Amino acid sequence: MELKKANGQLQHKIAEQEEVQVRPRISHQLINAISNFVGIADLKGRLRFVNRKTMDVLGFSEDEVIGLPFWDCGWFTPEPTNVEKVRKSIDAALRGETRRMEISAFTKDGREIPIYYTSTPMFDSTGKVTGIALEGMVITELKEKEEALRASEAMYRDLISRMNEGFAAIDEKGFFTFVNPRFCEMTGYDRDELIGAHVFELFDEENQEILKQELKVSEMGVASRYEVAWKSKSGRSIPTLVSASPIFKDGVHKGSYAVITDLSVLKRTEDALRRERKAFHLIADAAIYATDIPDLCNRVLAGLVETLDFDFGTVRLYDENTRLLEPVAVVGLDEEDAKKILAHTIDDPRYVAAFVARTRQPIFAPNVTGHWLQQTHGPRVDDLRIRSIFSWPIFYTGQDVIGVLQLMGHAPKDITEKERIFFETVARMFATALERKQTEEQIMKSLDEKDLLLKEIHHRVKNNLQVISSLLNLQSRYIEDRSYKEVFKEIQDRVRTMALIHEQLYQSRDLANVNLNEYIKRLVDSLFRSHRLDPERIALKIEGDDVLLGIDKAIPCGLIINELVTNSLKHAFPEEKGGEINIMLCSNKKDRIELVVSDNGVGFQSPLDFRNTDSLGMQLVIMLVRQIGGSIDLEKDGGTTFRISFSAS
Repeated sequence: MELKKANGQLQHKIAEQEEVQVRPRISHQLINAISNFVGIADLKGRLRFVNRKTMDVLGFSEDEVIGLPFWDCGWFTPEPTNVEKVRKSIDAALRGETRRMEISAFTKDGREIPIYYTSTPMFDSTGKVTGIALEGMVITELKEKEEALRASEAMYRDLISRMNEGFAAIDEKGFFTFVNPRFCEMTGYDRDELIGAHVFELFDEENQEILKQELKVSEMGVASRYEVAWKSKSGRSIPTLVSASPIFKDGVHKGSYAVITDLSVLKRTEDALRRERKAFHLIADAAIYATDIPDLCNRVLAGLVETLDFDFGTVRLYDENTRLLEPVAVVGLDEEDAKKILAHTIDDPRYVAAFVARTRQPIFAPNVTGHWLQQTHGPRVDDLRIRSIFSWPIFYTGQDVIGVLQLMGHAPKDITEKERIFFETVARMFATALERKQTEEQIMKSLDEKDLLLKEIHHRVKNNLQVISSLLNLQSRYIEDRSYKEVFKEIQDRVRTMALIHEQLYQSRDLANVNLNEYIKRLVDSLFRSHRLDPERIALKIEGDDVLLGIDKAIPCGLIINELVTNSLKHAFPEEKGGEINIMLCSNKKDRIELVVSDNGVGFQSPLDFRNTDSLGMQLVIMLVRQIGGSIDLEKDGGTTFRISFSAS
């Protein structure tokens, strides 16, 4: 019985010993299976154990590291700062403290691996430190993701900071959490002044109500676009277009962000266009309806003062006899100040107008204070309380200064470059209108001299047509649609065609008839230059007799040629194709004239009767042929040929 009992005790003891031997093997297997770096150091910091993962990844053998102080292991020594950090963590662990940090470990071949390192003290049952557990987690992928995230954030922040639009974000209570530099520039506030401020502080009561409604829309998770006016730091109203989007986190509204587009420039552009259209109408009306030169000057001056928002203006013209600058028109001054100007003529360089006339140089002084004009003409500008002035010399065609146009204000003005260019353009048009009106008056004084009268009439008509052409050209600059631009260009060509007749008449000794052959050459040359065509690509051949026509038939003929040649230039030679345009003019003994316009291009494309086409140009040709009592035929062989026959008488 006792033997059996002893045998059982012996077997139990053997089993306990086997379990003790197996347990470390299992622990080692588990530790070696861990994907992190694991090691154990003794109380002197020497490495006593390291798992297989550490060896595999870093490339060291146990013989190279076991027994070394942990901080002197080869995976730390390439970086001295790492050695010091690890040594201090070991000291802390011996004091019973845990340390965690990001450091770099190095493989045997020198490759750097970022790890998250932990040193933890190991205690016995009495609480005494018996060793140090060491762990390192490779964070290469995490670092790459963090770096990518930081790069992405930096890219978007840089993008937002460089935007030409304002950008701002607010929290759910309406306080600013982010603003970009453009928004600070728009509002005049520094970033530090805006962050933490409430968005309502930048709105007046009317615009606060608009924003309140839009914030309610944002809380419902709906993006929106709306116009609202912000209030700058200086108190200036800033019209904007806001494109807002809500911010949600875990289904909870956390605020909103918005792109803010400053509409100030657009609004100013719209205002400028309205002003310019109004000014063009005023000048055109003045040129047409003015009864004399003072009336013309008053009409134009009043329009400019109102359009460019000056307080008053003057026009002075040289007197033909005394050659002194006389005031012809004064607008915007009270009776007392007007008398100061109208009471006398001037030929004194101390006066701004006299200075501009003599130097032939304009003066643009939006702010007289600090301008050289204050030193040279201070008493005069102070006498009339002038704080801003535009002074422009008026030139005629021969470049003779015949007067000065001035706009003045009692306060400094903020004049844009576009407004300055607009003023210069209108001033030049005014000079043309003034020259036309003066020529008109001179003609009326020469009624007994028939030849001179006819010449000046043709000159006047030509100038009128040039004014119309200039107006069309200026207006076309504001048209973006190419088809509408083309319509304006066609109208300009037709106007120039008529102007050319009058120019040729007043330059000719024969004021009643036009040499049609010479006229055709000048007209077609003008068309080629207008269309900017390469003469090497499209050749021009003109043959004909010297045919004299009265103005009543010369103008329709000119318009017919303009339409047919323009049609050839636009449609006969597509895709940079070359070719030739021929114009032939001949007369016979029966007082008949034959005009032939042909090209060797792709040919007349319409299958319909050209007399019943929707083309405005062809309709105009048919109408003009009927007007001169002629006939027209079309030949389509080898291109397009129009034959027009009419009576010279």
